[in-house]
Amino acid sequence: MKIISKSGTKVKARLSGDISVWGRNNAISFSNQIDELAEEYEELEIQVHCYGGDVMEGIAMYNVLKHADIKVTAVVIGLAASMGTIFLLACDKVYMYKNTYQMIHEALTGAYGNSTTLKKVAETLDKISGILYQHYKDKMPENKHAEIEKFMDGEDHWLTAQECKELGIIDGVIDKDGIEVPTAMLQAKSQEKESFKQYFSASLEHNGESSPKEPKIKSTMKEVLIAKILAKNFVGVSATSADELGEELLAFAEASSKERDELKAKLDQLELDQVERQKTEVKNYLDNAEKTGAIQNSQRAFYENLCKDAEGFESVKNILGSATPTPQRSTITGQMREEEGKGESVDKSKWTLQDYQDKAPSELENMAKTDWEKFSNLYEKEYGVKPEK
Repeated sequence: MKIISKSGTKVKARLSGDISVWGRNNAISFSNQIDELAEEYEELEIQVHCYGGDVMEGIAMYNVLKHADIKVTAVVIGLAASMGTIFLLACDKVYMYKNTYQMIHEALTGAYGNSTTLKKVAETLDKISGILYQHYKDKMPENKHAEIEKFMDGEDHWLTAQECKELGIIDGVIDKDGIEVPTAMLQAKSQEKESFKQYFSASLEHNGESSPKEPKIKSTMKEVLIAKILAKNFVGVSATSADELGEELLAFAEASSKERDELKAKLDQLELDQVERQKTEVKNYLDNAEKTGAIQNSQRAFYENLCKDAEGFESVKNILGSATPTPQRSTITGQMREEEGKGESVDKSKWTLQDYQDKAPSELENMAKTDWEKFSNLYEKEYGVKPEK
């Protein structure tokens, strides 16, 4: 334990690290320091940041503080964990900064041996845990004893300063300036947190029959509006009496509701306009894709379905933008032209792929099956790329 300041009959010290028979925080050196300070001073404040440690050393420190001839106040400045929480219980007063923690759990150890040995170790641990939990109960009000027993489950339990205060194992919570936070304020914050929790739980479970009640947190919405109106924060508000204030408040609420409805209507119309614009854009795009041979008419419904939202439309544009045109299937007009050409000697040596599509589509289809090289050359001349076989 390190002495950090002395003033008149008061002295401040800091205890940090582990409690260990071999470390600086051992029972013998601690006992000697307390005795020496008790001879010279009347009050001792110990700032604590302790990770816990040896049970027997901690119990000895507890007993030294319990019977010391000096008034001892402990202040947790970081963490008081495990055995580090026990010697606090012997102090006359215990405080925690509101951003600090305590960690409570049952006694633990390591063991080696057969089942008989391990059973004895377990029995000893149970006895030690019973003693330690009795120390908590001695500090706590009787109506909280059942709460501490819940912590005898083998788990680590991390408690905030507020939770420690509610449990009764500390005397108060202090702020950054070392000033104690009033209990009423701590309770108000706790109720505020619980109120919000209940409100949002009710909202999730709400079935539409009746709206959940809003939590009363510090000020109601009406009180806030009244305060703002009195401060003339709203344009056009100039209430000077209670009656006028009520009328102005009602008028403001009605105006706000009307503005909200108008804004919603505008947003709805903008959304409809956007949908119509996209429909037109999709139609024009697919018309052009069909015209250039990027898609066939039979595929159009498929692509229209993909383009129902903006993301799908972008995907279609990316796909078709890198796709090669698809040869048109035989049409009735093409078949008629092909029939008209039958029986006549036609020079097709200079025909392009488009000529075959327009004048002899079935011949083009047969060419793709029987003379792939010729079909491939025509396709490449037309579109600049080789077709996939």
